[in-house]
Amino acid sequence: MSEFKNVTDPGFDPLESPVFDAETMNNMRGTTNPNILHNWDFRNPVNQRGQTEYIVNGYTIDRWAQSGLSLELVNGLGIRLTGVSAGYLIQTHENPSAYLGGTYTLSVMHDDEVYSSTFTLPNTLTPGSVGIKATPFGNIHIGVAATYIRAVITVSANTTAIIQAVKLEPGKVSTLPNDAPVVHAVELPKCQMHQVLGAVNFDQSRLIRAAVVAPNYLLFDVTLPQTLRVLPAISLLNLGIIEVRAIDGFNRQEGFTFTVQHVFSSGLRILAEKTAHGLTDGTLLLNRVLFDANM
Repeated sequence: MSEFKNVTDPGFDPLESPVFDAETMNNMRGTTNPNILHNWDFRNPVNQRGQTEYIVNGYTIDRWAQSGLSLELVNGLGIRLTGVSAGYLIQTHENPSAYLGGTYTLSVMHDDEVYSSTFTLPNTLTPGSVGIKATPFGNIHIGVAATYIRAVITVSANTTAIIQAVKLEPGKVSTLPNDAPVVHAVELPKCQMHQVLGAVNFDQSRLIRAAVVAPNYLLFDVTLPQTLRVLPAISLLNLGIIEVRAIDGFNRQEGFTFTVQHVFSSGLRILAEKTAHGLTDGTLLLNRVLFDANM
C-alpha cells in the first residue's frame, strides 16, 4: 500500500513532486472520478428508514450499516459518529473479483479535510484489510472477503467525528474535494435496489387488489421503482402496517402471515397465508413497510 498526499490540500508543495502523472494533473484541474460507493455524501444522504439517529447495530442511512456506534444526522453538515465502543460504519459490495488487480483510492472528508489512502488489490482474492489509513477519529480501510468488499470507517471508543463524505474510486489520487454535492435523485435509485419503502407515510398508503385468491392464501403484486437485488425481508418501520383487508379496503382480516414469494422487474409478489381464510377477493394495505434486500 502507498499513500498519496491530496494535491488539493493547502499544505501540498508542488516542488516536492516536480513531475506529475496524468491522474495528478487531472486532479489539479478539478476533474473527478466516479464514486464506486452509493449514498456517499452524508451532508444530504438517502435515508429511507427515516430516523435522525441510529443507536442499534445494523443498517442506518441507506447502504450503510454500523456496529458499536451511534449515528446522528447533522442537517447539512454530515453524520455524527460516536464510538460507544471501537465501532465501524461499513458499505458492502458484491463480486470482489471485479476489483482484483486494480489500483484504488479510498478517502473520507472530516472537518473539511480529506484523508486518503491508495492501494492495489492483488490479482488473487486474499481476505483481509487493505488501504488502512489512520484518521483523527480512527481509520479508514477496505475489507476483503470471499463474497464481498467493504468500505470501512472505524471510530475509536469515546470518540466523536462528523463525517461529510466518503469515496472509493479507481486511480492513485483522491478527487473527493472536486465532487459537487450529491443529487439525491441520482443516489436514490441505487439505494432502492437494496431496500425500498412500500409506502412512505400514512397519506401515501397503498391498497393493492389480490392477483390470486386461493382457499389458504392470497397473492399480491406490488410495483416498485427499482428491481430488488434478491428476495427481500419484510420489515415494518415505526407505525408500519401490512395487512389484508376485504375488497372494500376497510374490513381488516386477522391471522395472515406475509412473505415475499418472487421478485420481478420493478416489483415483487407477496404471499399472504391463512388456512381457510374465507375470502373470495381482498386487498393488501401497505404503509411504512420496508422491503429489505441488503447484504
